[in-house]
Amino acid sequence: MNLAGLGLRVAWCSRVGADPLGELVTTRIGAAGVDVSLVEVDPTASTGVFFKDLGPHGTNVHYYRRGSAAAAMDRMPLSGPSSSPACGVAPTSRRSS
Repeated sequence: MNLAGLGLRVAWCSRVGADPLGELVTTRIGAAGVDVSLVEVDPTASTGVFFKDLGPHGTNVHYYRRGSAAAAMDRMPLSGPSSSPACGVAPTSRRSS
């Protein structure tokens, strides 16, 4: 979203559930100038969610992806010299369901 705000062409490729969270996230990201045409809506799965718990001794990550729409992704439909795929999910040693 920050890159779109700087005027760069940015697209988001993912899967969300046909639920209020999936609609909210897709709508907000699109409103920020990000192309959301590559986002698929899965009517049979929920939208996954990621939380960061900022504590006094560090950050804990809670990633609820199992069974989500994004968990069913098997490839990214991006190619070409102008494509630079990036993931916005931080690696973590602690996992949630």
